[in-house]
Amino acid sequence: MVLKSFRPEGVSIGDVARNMGRARSTVQKMETSENPGVFTVKQYAEAVGKSPLEVIAAILGVDEKSVQNA
Repeated sequence: MVLKSFRPEGVSIGDVARNMGRARSTVQKMETSENPGVFTVKQYAEAVGKSPLEVIAAILGVDEKSVQNA
């Protein structure tokens, strides 16, 4: 699962880049990465208004409680 799937409809890459303080091209690469780092996932999740735990749990294919207990 790639980060792009967590970007809400109507939110552009430019919006995410501004929220992250990153270049648009950098965010585009992050969104398509098959193996993003935890720090990247946290920043991206916050930039699109999602819980980092929600995104990490979805990437791992587990529920949020499992991630919290890990």
